[in-house]
Amino acid sequence: MPVKSTYNFVPLSKEVFFPEWADMISHDLPFSDAESGTIRLKIKALSDIFVRNAALKGEAEQKDLFHQHKDKYFIPGSSIKGEVATTLQILSFSKINPLQDVRYSVRDLQNVEVYRQKMSDYKIRGGWLKLEHGKYMLKDAGEPGRISHGELDAKFGTNMAPLFKGKVSGYQGNKDEHKAAAFKYKMFKGDELNQPYVFRFDREDVMREIYEFGVEGAGEKLKKGKLVFTGQPSKRKEPSAQEKAKNPRLKASGKVYEFIFWETNAYPIEVPMNVIDDFHFTYYEHDKAKWTVDYKHWRQALSRGENIPVFYAVDNKGKILHLGISYMYKLPYDYRVAELLPEQHKSERLDLAQCMFGYTHERKDKTIDALKGRVQFGHAFATEETAHANVEQKVVLSSPRASYYPFYIEQGKGEKTTKYTTYHDHNATIRGYKRYPFRKDYLVNRAEVLNEGGRATEKMDTKFVPLKSGVEFVCDINLHGLRKVEIGALLSALTMHGNEDKYFHGLGMAKPLGYGRCSYEIEGLAGLKATKEEYLAAFEEMMVEKVSNWHSNPSVRELLAMSVVAERQDSLAYPKLKDNNGHNFVKYKKDRLVLPSYSEITQQKDLALTSITSESTNKGDAVIENVRKEMLAISDYRKELEDEFSEAYLEVYRELSAELKTKASEKEKEENKQRAAERKSNAKLEVEPPYKDFKKHVGNKVDLYLRQLHGRNYKKELTPPCLSSEEADIVEAALREGLGNARFLKTINKKEVILWLGDTRADELLS
Repeated sequence: MPVKSTYNFVPLSKEVFFPEWADMISHDLPFSDAESGTIRLKIKALSDIFVRNAALKGEAEQKDLFHQHKDKYFIPGSSIKGEVATTLQILSFSKINPLQDVRYSVRDLQNVEVYRQKMSDYKIRGGWLKLEHGKYMLKDAGEPGRISHGELDAKFGTNMAPLFKGKVSGYQGNKDEHKAAAFKYKMFKGDELNQPYVFRFDREDVMREIYEFGVEGAGEKLKKGKLVFTGQPSKRKEPSAQEKAKNPRLKASGKVYEFIFWETNAYPIEVPMNVIDDFHFTYYEHDKAKWTVDYKHWRQALSRGENIPVFYAVDNKGKILHLGISYMYKLPYDYRVAELLPEQHKSERLDLAQCMFGYTHERKDKTIDALKGRVQFGHAFATEETAHANVEQKVVLSSPRASYYPFYIEQGKGEKTTKYTTYHDHNATIRGYKRYPFRKDYLVNRAEVLNEGGRATEKMDTKFVPLKSGVEFVCDINLHGLRKVEIGALLSALTMHGNEDKYFHGLGMAKPLGYGRCSYEIEGLAGLKATKEEYLAAFEEMMVEKVSNWHSNPSVRELLAMSVVAERQDSLAYPKLKDNNGHNFVKYKKDRLVLPSYSEITQQKDLALTSITSESTNKGDAVIENVRKEMLAISDYRKELEDEFSEAYLEVYRELSAELKTKASEKEKEENKQRAAERKSNAKLEVEPPYKDFKKHVGNKVDLYLRQLHGRNYKKELTPPCLSSEEADIVEAALREGLGNARFLKTINKKEVILWLGDTRADELLS
């Protein structure tokens, strides 16, 4: 059963390209071959698109509307820059950046080795955590004891035991407030839980010491401590006698005990800041929307200077390793994300993307190293005639979690593994750049991320008003002091190395659902010295020299696979929390399933970049190779002549060399003529229905025909009308039929029609 996923990964290459000129970059003293100028970029949305509005100071925020300024829709330059920078990192074999270098945590009851076995290596202790003068201090409370709900009910007159067994109403396991420890604390009056009590040992149960309330002065061996509650994830379920008879191994489930933190004479010790950082990250300190009821409760108490109960583990030297607010807290993995990068990605040397876009970096001594970028992206404003808002959409957007190791850690090829590699393993490698493959349609998912037959609620909905497909945006990209290969790298990222008609980019929100697929088109290069093809060729030549199999490297292949609309789309779906087919995250782990590469899933294993240099190289290969051999022979001969200081022989050499160059030039010109003649003889104008899209069904066909006849620069060289009367009749008939289609009408390029048919005929047709 192949897994479902709306995302996949571009793997990290072990090779990283570090430009030799990286340490010589200066804004004040540019390179001798540096260029400055502007790239005009047109972005066309091929599906509906949405970029969330962010209010400026003094403006009301409207999160469900498209980004706009003075009623003009636009995509912020930073959004485009981020997408392009990531693509450039992949194509230029730069380091992955930015990287969230955190330590993820796990509570995985399915994988014994990942959680249960690891936790069994520690004796979990209780303690009181307090924030004092910016430092987190922890006072040890020993290994906690246990006390039953029934014992608590008998002491305080509560009804915890029947409540959590479902014998009385009041507890609903599907409500977060009822699952929280705070729900239990509210059952007690005043200071009942703030004071210590005495307890006597009752029995040991599955390696747990169970206690009862004791009586001071009764001659018993007593211990003093405070009661501590943790959450109640579900009701207590105890098998009946009949169920036990059928299955003697059947055990009760659900909590029935709470904790006792003992009074000790221990002095508070400072908790290392890295442990606190891991604690905060585990409980989503960085994302208030994900705070649990208990984390919010204890966090507020901590900020008031109160002691809060925590559970923690130490090493054999007493050093605190990790902590949490429940006994079976999430266990931090052994390795941080950055520790699992390929070695060259850990380097502090500058890669090509950093050289171009700039960077800020905190050194080990806490000082800041920074470089200002030499590429600035302007905002992309929509053209008014193409911008049309759609109706409001309601979707459920799921947030993938990088802690899910079956997907986010390399697991080898295929759909299954015998043993998972996790963040605990020193030889683990992160999957790479997460990307969302493009869909043919829109994924309607309001119930798909829920249980089978589940119900989407308003709380889960994300509402937004996208712009309809076909909207076009225009922006300027300003370059300052870039070298030729750097300009080529930028153009390669924008056009997928000259394949902008085939490969696409993703912008905005809801990309997993099919939104935000865009095409990029270079409309102009202002102030630059070379052509787009020459810049691309310069970048390609450098990468071919620096990176083995650059055109078809696995990183490049996966980028291309996820930049097209693949025929096979059945894997592009959210795994449900539960369904009849087992498409859910827990089921995947149980069956040891993994996420194969997207090129494997869609059977696009032969994808590679089209070489910009190979076309011209292959055309003249025979001539160039022969010339090269003859020139080498002449060069050797020249050395002999120079050794003899023979001016006469040198003159012979010069004549022979000039003759050979002329001969090679004539051969190349003749071959060029032959190829041009072949193109013209094979040229055929094929414009066929159905006419639903101008560019696809008419524009591209006529463009290809004219390129074959007159070369790629025909638009600059030809004047209207450039088609013969017979050819113009064919095109006019296609246009007339297409005009009945609204989409076709919107996409007509009037300038091209005038070039083909002439002013008079074009005006009559389009009026």
